Amino acid sequence: MAQSENIGKLAEALAKAQGAMSHAHKESENPAFKRGDKASKYADLSNVVDAIRAAFSANGLAYVQAIKPHESSAVVETILMHSSGEWVSSEISVPVEKKGAHGLGSALTYARRFALAAIAGVAQADDDGNAAAAVEEIAGVGESVLANHLAAIEAADSVDALKIAFAAAYKSCQRDEKAVKALIAAKDARKDAVARVAA
Repeated sequence: MAQSENIGKLAEALAKAQGAMSHAHKESENPAFKRGDKASKYADLSNVVDAIRAAFSANGLAYVQAIKPHESSAVVETILMHSSGEWVSSEISVPVEKKGAHGLGSALTYARRFALAAIAGVAQADDDGNAAAAVEEIAGVGESVLANHLAAIEAADSVDALKIAFAAAYKSCQRDEKAVKALIAAKDARKDAVARVAA
């Protein structure tokens, strides 16, 4: 995660926004995944945007999502900005499972939704995962749970804060080997970033 030199005003505004935000409503259906005879529901990208829009606007927050070219993945950088000029950014890469525009579009939408929910701190329901099977497999503990823990690890601004975030994440996800591997990778990457800032 990259950030501006200071993020105090952004953090204060985000805390206020998160206090006002609710979860992303499950309004989309995926007939490929059923519970009994009913299609499962999940919060799509528009549901996540709806969940944050008013609170972000009221607290001087905005976001942009940039798509980066890559041969076999959908790579999205999400930048969270405050009216003070402070910002933080995070990048996610999701494998493109199907060739062609539809496969790329599906992976990009998934990446945008997952990244935006994580950086804003919004709980969301699991996606169908058809076009992003690799990410769904990692998130056996539930994508919203894993996303929240990864966001907390990425937001840690000191070694102590990182230890606390990782300990909570590990306790929650320790039964899911793939989730634990993702958390360890995020922790190690954030530890290096914190060390570079401190140096």
